[in-house]
Amino acid sequence: MRRPVLDRRPFVIGISLCLLLFLVLCLLSRNAARYAVAAITPVFAFFAFLYLKKMPFSSVHRRAVLFVTLLVAVLYTALCLLSGLHFGFFLADVAFSFRSLLSYILPITITVISIEITRCAFLGQKGFFARSVAYVIGTLSEVLLVTSFSAVTNFYHFMDLMGATLLPALAAQPLYQYTGKHYGVWPAISFRLVTSLAPFLIPIRSGMPDSLSSFVSILLPPALLFLLRLLYGKTVKTTEKRRAGKWLYAMVVSALIFVTSFMMLISNEFRFGLLIIATDSMTGSINKGDAVIFEEYTGQFVDEQDVIVFYHNDRVTVHRIVDISRVNGRNRYFTQGDANDYLDSGYTTDADIIGVVKGKIPYFGYPTLWLRGLFN
Repeated sequence: MRRPVLDRRPFVIGISLCLLLFLVLCLLSRNAARYAVAAITPVFAFFAFLYLKKMPFSSVHRRAVLFVTLLVAVLYTALCLLSGLHFGFFLADVAFSFRSLLSYILPITITVISIEITRCAFLGQKGFFARSVAYVIGTLSEVLLVTSFSAVTNFYHFMDLMGATLLPALAAQPLYQYTGKHYGVWPAISFRLVTSLAPFLIPIRSGMPDSLSSFVSILLPPALLFLLRLLYGKTVKTTEKRRAGKWLYAMVVSALIFVTSFMMLISNEFRFGLLIIATDSMTGSINKGDAVIFEEYTGQFVDEQDVIVFYHNDRVTVHRIVDISRVNGRNRYFTQGDANDYLDSGYTTDADIIGVVKGKIPYFGYPTLWLRGLFN
């Protein structure tokens, strides 16, 4: 009897991609590695999709799994941002611009989509080798989106690489392997893009310590995997009413978490608060419809050019300090809107200051202004 011919294509594609990603990790700088991976992975995704046999995916629960995965990614991103109410808010390390679009957002998007297409192609093959290749290329790509070995100059940098990048990447792979095998590419793509691109799209970030952020990012994927297995791991017959009730419960809980956090933010229950800008007096730096995040004023040092939130003529105002004088041991702050040609009347004292502006969220307040205009 004639033996079946062994298909060598998975071995060639898989080993070649793993070696190339490892070489990029070792030899190139962080920025060069990001571009190189974005150039390499689409080529291998094309060959994997073209030459490897396809795997039929179960249509049961595919949309539900995608929705849950996307919802968890968005909630995780929102809660990480809201942790700034405790740890403080800072401007994003990389501001959104055309340059950041080309340098970060586009390469990350191309890499994530290409890697997940390649992963699903390998998961469609039989054997331990194919699953291992999918795991390795997923881990290497996730590390390369953040750093490379060229950034490691001492033992402490190596430990940072292990704890902040490699361990979260390893912890996330079982989730991507599971969703890729059973539900296709989109759950993993949506989860990875939301969590990876958020720092480049949101103009502010939380001051959460890196150690805590890494710990949370290690725990989240296994927790989501457990949730998906619990909800959809076994196909059981359920009535439409029971299924609708489950989704309604999830939506209500998610909405309550978001609304509660948002209401506590705008009611200034924390050290930080949020205020919607309703006038054009600061146009250029803070525009009408933007939301500013401010730190509560408790006597901390403020200086000229700081933007403050204060009471002026019984109204809450957001203007810049342009001059400070000290009379009889008390500070007098003279303020002006960036778009105004004149100083605000009178002066402001420490007792009038509500907070110091730390950042802004562009356009976030437009729905509030629209509703206010509707009812006025």
